[in-house]
Amino acid sequence: MNEGTSQTDVQSHERSPTQAARSRVVAALAHLEHGQRDAMEELRTELCLYVGHLRRDGLSREAALSNIRSLIAQPATPEGAIALTSVVRDALAELTLQWCEAEYARLASDGEG
Repeated sequence: MNEGTSQTDVQSHERSPTQAARSRVVAALAHLEHGQRDAMEELRTELCLYVGHLRRDGLSREAALSNIRSLIAQPATPEGAIALTSVVRDALAELTLQWCEAEYARLASDGEG
């Protein structure tokens, strides 16, 4: 019984591929908030990879988009709330949702997951 508990404890400390992909999205969002070059393309790329993980994890299209909407709505850095005003963040959310819808549809048509 202790052996099973130890294994569970070890697994709970390891990051899943989906958690790692989410962390990369947050990092890309932080880069965008700081105005780094190519940050928008980095964010698009990381979001598409994250959507793939969410889909493989069994999330529906609606659940995946809701997840993305919540993620983009929150500043990744303390400066992010200032750097991206609410109007800009709303526009970014709409754009990223379009990217993610297209990626989810592409994955579904490819039969991935």
